[in-house]
Amino acid sequence: MTFSDEHAEANLNGLSFADKKQHIDNYTLIEHSSPNCLSNQIYKNILDDESTGAFSGRIHVARDAQQTNAFQRNNNVLLSDKAKMNTKPQLIIDADDVKCSHGATVGQINEEALFFLRARGIGEKDARMMLMNAFAHEVVRRLVLSLYVFASTNSLKNGSMAKSAESMSRWQYKNAEKYRFVRSFASKL
Repeated sequence: MTFSDEHAEANLNGLSFADKKQHIDNYTLIEHSSPNCLSNQIYKNILDDESTGAFSGRIHVARDAQQTNAFQRNNNVLLSDKAKMNTKPQLIIDADDVKCSHGATVGQINEEALFFLRARGIGEKDARMMLMNAFAHEVVRRLVLSLYVFASTNSLKNGSMAKSAESMSRWQYKNAEKYRFVRSFASKL
């Protein structure tokens, strides 16, 4: 993706779940060649069994792309000892006046969070599922919001896309309190 005009914005969100011997491969390349642009990337993966994943993301901010904001993040959870993730976020900055960051994490489910849920009578399978949902919540929320904005700004003939996005948003709001404490643990995964 190339930002060739001023004031452009792009949000790239990715979420994947892999198991058995599946392989997930995400590659992104963003070229900021004009000033005053924004890019925001969040990719999350949950890998189980012998699955593997790879993330290679590159952001290049050219000399003339002053006042660029560019952010890139890749977070991953491995559910088994045999699952593997390779991640390589890259940031090349040739401009002076920018706000940019990049980072990656690879880890396992937080045992303290799992214990907390289990101590409250939640079975291990359900507790793990709640933690995985909490981990994925940020990307899912962004995707639902994007779908809702797209549907409401594009007058669709039957409105079914807008209705689906709206009902998903209502479900998230209704269940927000229920999962609020779980999401706080997801940030530690």
